Amino acid sequence: MTQTITALLARSSRKVEEDAKFGVSLDEQTYTKAMSQYYMYLTDSFESEVEEDFAYAFTLRQNELQREIVEALILSEADFADVEEIFEVSPVTLAAYKELFFETANLVSKLDMISYLETYTPDHAKALKLRAYNLGPNFIFYRYGNITPTTSEQQDLVKRLFLTSAYNAMEANYSKMTSATAKAASQHAGMMLKAYEAIRKLMEDGPSDGTDVLVKVLVGEDEPTAKTKRKVKKDQVV
Repeated sequence: MTQTITALLARSSRKVEEDAKFGVSLDEQTYTKAMSQYYMYLTDSFESEVEEDFAYAFTLRQNELQREIVEALILSEADFADVEEIFEVSPVTLAAYKELFFETANLVSKLDMISYLETYTPDHAKALKLRAYNLGPNFIFYRYGNITPTTSEQQDLVKRLFLTSAYNAMEANYSKMTSATAKAASQHAGMMLKAYEAIRKLMEDGPSDGTDVLVKVLVGEDEPTAKTKRKVKKDQVV
């Protein structure tokens, strides 16, 4: 099933790859520009005619980390203009990558995407894509672009994570209390409680107070030490 969905996502690129493999002439009538550029990229005699933005889309696919980040951004429906500003990847490159290798519009329904994500490997890439699909692009912008979301976006993200923890806790009711699922649900719920408390504190103190503290909670990093907290408090007074 996963292979079928992957084939649907990359339907355009697969057609071009087959044509290039068997020496079929470039089809200028039915090929889009991205498909034509990919055909040229795959065919040595045309290599010099490939435009830089398109060539970069093809090389991104060859790098595992870059590929997963780009596909996660597409899954999150990130604005390509925002992605360009943060990661310096042009909208032309992103659009070409999406059309050729990860065209989610080719799927029949969201159930196909869920099937793809639930059986995706490796685990670290699966976790990234699941977060992107369920929570949007802000986590990716922070994790890989060092961009802290605005307060309103943080609040929305925390609320959704908090609700997710409630459903994970319900899942534990259907398994033994000593199971890994029950323990993971309990830990996740505890983390979300901390995040929820942090966001409420932010709303009381103002939009610029403690932003880094909240983000650290969200991504599971260590909380600031007591010494750091004292320094932040002192700076706020000043």
